Amino acid sequence: MVRELTIEDLDTILILEKIEIIDPSLCAKSEEQDIIKCLKSECSFAVIDNGKIAAYSLSYYTDYNTAYLDKTYVDGAYRGMGLQLMLTLKHLEALKEKGVVDIYVMVSPNNIPSMSNIEKSGFKFLRETTLDNHVRYIYKYECKQ
Repeated sequence: MVRELTIEDLDTILILEKIEIIDPSLCAKSEEQDIIKCLKSECSFAVIDNGKIAAYSLSYYTDYNTAYLDKTYVDGAYRGMGLQLMLTLKHLEALKEKGVVDIYVMVSPNNIPSMSNIEKSGFKFLRETTLDNHVRYIYKYECKQ
């Protein structure tokens, strides 16, 4: 079951970030204030299985019709089931409904499954950058309204 994340999910996400996001070369931890911004945006989602968050994806948008897909995390037991792609497509739908024109995401080139899912979703490579001494690729999705 996919549901929208709310501020009530903050503690659970913070625990998952602390315990599960351990390799910064693959995925950066999100700052608490960024997680809150995403939860308040009303366009962050989770896959729930037996009352547990099996996967979550955070995004937010600005007053300038631009959005940022901040993070997608899939529990190891659920990887390979297409949950990241499903959540990314859910984001695209929700953000388009909010009037967003451009969506950006940053991905580690070492995280091949994430890059593959981002590209399958229609994101296009924009440029390379560095975050905390780790190479990241920035991708852009142009919404067709």
